[in-house]
Amino acid sequence: MLVSGSTGTLGRLASIELARLGATVICAGRNAANLQDLLDEMPNGPHEILLSTSENSESLAEVTQAHSREKGGFDAIVLMTGKIQVTPSNFASKDALEALWAANYSIPIAYASAFLSCPRSKNSDRVIVAVSSISAVRPQPGLAAYGASKAALETHLLTMGKEFASRGVRVNIVRGGLVASPMAEKIHETVGPEKFDLHVSSYPLGIGATSSLIDPILFALSPRPSWMAGSIMTVDGGYTL
Repeated sequence: MLVSGSTGTLGRLASIELARLGATVICAGRNAANLQDLLDEMPNGPHEILLSTSENSESLAEVTQAHSREKGGFDAIVLMTGKIQVTPSNFASKDALEALWAANYSIPIAYASAFLSCPRSKNSDRVIVAVSSISAVRPQPGLAAYGASKAALETHLLTMGKEFASRGVRVNIVRGGLVASPMAEKIHETVGPEKFDLHVSSYPLGIGATSSLIDPILFALSPRPSWMAGSIMTVDGGYTL
């Protein structure tokens, strides 16, 4: 099982929990030291690192496919690569937009495309689970590019799901709300405490713990939802009610 964005807050938690449950995890990322720290923390090894220092989608796909061929394929991939930038639409620079779209759209799609081209492992089920955001469907000031990139990711992946469902591939998405994380802290610093608290008040159950998103991810990866494909599970503390 491959986890992209595995050294991020959510990716790290997911990787450790998957390892605890007995999965063999391939931790993908660009920082070798952070990947090794994660590997040292994970139980029930051996687990592996997939290091790619490139943001070029074609290079990522080649590295992923080569690793899969060497190891005999893998049966699931969790797409957790992501980046946020809070900027009014008319102030977003071209470079910043390109970096954000690479992290939230191009890189996850490169991993997903590579996974679909990789050999099947011994397990007959093949699963793609991606983490998206309620910003894909609920526009927020300063998050135009972020929301658009997440909406594009969802549309592309659901189309992949329709194309490959007949081949035994299940594609599902966990669409998360705001959780306590460095990303939330960055938003707080950017918009200020007054606007941040106003946004938090829109969550009937309050903002979630980072771990709030882990169980839905694990469920989507498990054999239990064997008839669930093309679904979006919204986990947002009631924000979109």
